[in-house]
Amino acid sequence: MSDNVKGYSREDEYFHRKDQELLAKLREKAEAQKAQLEAKNEKKDYWMRCPKCGSVLKEETYGEIVAVDRCPSKACGGIFFDGGELEILLKAKQSLLGRIFGH
Repeated sequence: MSDNVKGYSREDEYFHRKDQELLAKLREKAEAQKAQLEAKNEKKDYWMRCPKCGSVLKEETYGEIVAVDRCPSKACGGIFFDGGELEILLKAKQSLLGRIFGH
């Protein structure tokens, strides 16, 4: 194996580690924002309710990357993001695609 191939492996590992650190920071920030909002709104009737049908939202975690709120109603089934969660999902997708396709 040439030094270039080994260099790419180390470079890929470095950027993967940096991506994971960034995702962890984004998750922490999103969780802190959610906790703050939850504390502020915990007694309000609309907290964790579907904006379309009013059902109680269920939190689902996808691959330890991001937690989203999903409406359990079969008629609705909406997926909703708290602040920062979409950015985490997009960054994780970008990182994964970059590793797969070498970009």
